[in-house]
Amino acid sequence: MASFVFDSVKDKVANGTINFVADNIFKVALVSEDFFDVSHISTKTKWSDVSGYEITNTSNNDIGYSQQYLAGVNTTTETVGSYTNTIIKADDINYGNTSTITARGAVIFRADTYETLILAIDFGEDVMSTNGVFTLKFSETGFLKIR
Repeated sequence: MASFVFDSVKDKVANGTINFVADNIFKVALVSEDFFDVSHISTKTKWSDVSGYEITNTSNNDIGYSQQYLAGVNTTTETVGSYTNTIIKADDINYGNTSTITARGAVIFRADTYETLILAIDFGEDVMSTNGVFTLKFSETGFLKIR
């Protein structure tokens, strides 16, 4: 399965109900391959609907749960023809120093009472670290583009 934006968030981001820069309450969690096999996953709305797929307590894991706050969030705009796109970027995330982690992807969600699911990132295959740092590197061109 490819990466995707959850259905429940598209309008909220477009109309400003969710503001990545001002809200500063977004987390990223690493998830297993099984997450991407769940039927109708894009229709899920809350982190608690899918939290059972989070990577936790792996061998030599000094991070406990894999949730980390997004940092360095900023937006830029680009004009393409008659459209203006808003591009959302964030700093890379390092998980632990002595962690052994195997993850298939990551999920960005709003870390408040709403638990709104934002984006699922499919790595395409399992990615792992062994007794070291697991780094989630965001594209320099941004992780989300809104028209």
